Amino acid sequence: MAIKTHSILIVDDEKEVLDSLSLILSRVTAFKLKITSQIDSTKALELINKNNYSLIISDYKMSNINGIELLETAMQKTPITRRILITGYTDTDISKDAIKKEIIHSFLEKPWENDILIEVVTNQLNNIP
Repeated sequence: MAIKTHSILIVDDEKEVLDSLSLILSRVTAFKLKITSQIDSTKALELINKNNYSLIISDYKMSNINGIELLETAMQKTPITRRILITGYTDTDISKDAIKKEIIHSFLEKPWENDILIEVVTNQLNNIP
């Protein structure tokens, strides 16, 4: 059986976080992943409008637009895209509200546990209809 290919967009305004997420996700072996990272949220919106992603992982606090707004735009364009929010803030009410509104499917707090990140990403990719 062929390994399914998924495209992932990672959006964060810190290059170190983008590099770290890309490195960790390269260890996922259940799927073949095509990972794109973007440090600029405005450019990320352009990518979302031009491409279909299996999964988008976005930081919450960024310049220009926050992660929930970015993921809401992605949801409107491609509802089946799985969406994960990563936040460094301990106020989880924002994330829980976004889950209730189905803007995001999951959220992780920074700093994340690598094994949990891989598990969440794998679960989200397995839930694509």
